[in-house]
Amino acid sequence: MPAGTTPSPHPDELAVLRRRVARLETLARWRGRALAITAGTMLALGAASVVARVDGSRQLESCRAKLVESRQAHSALASADGDAMGTRAFEATTVAIGL
Repeated sequence: MPAGTTPSPHPDELAVLRRRVARLETLARWRGRALAITAGTMLALGAASVVARVDGSRQLESCRAKLVESRQAHSALASADGDAMGTRAFEATTVAIGL
């Protein structure tokens, strides 16, 4: 018998204590597994959210670049169309006046 322990006067008490210790050890193992699964899931979700954020930022930058290009093209078309409209108006006035 290990030093510092005293034999129990009732063998039933020792059996009860052993069952309780076994139950607590089993409970601790289950909680440890649940904690490991939860931590792993949170880590995976955290990594996925970082990847999604980076991908979302890239897509947003791409959309912004396309928007700027589209605005520039639209402005160029509008000014060219405005010049053409001005030229047409000048030509129509010239024809109407007969110059």
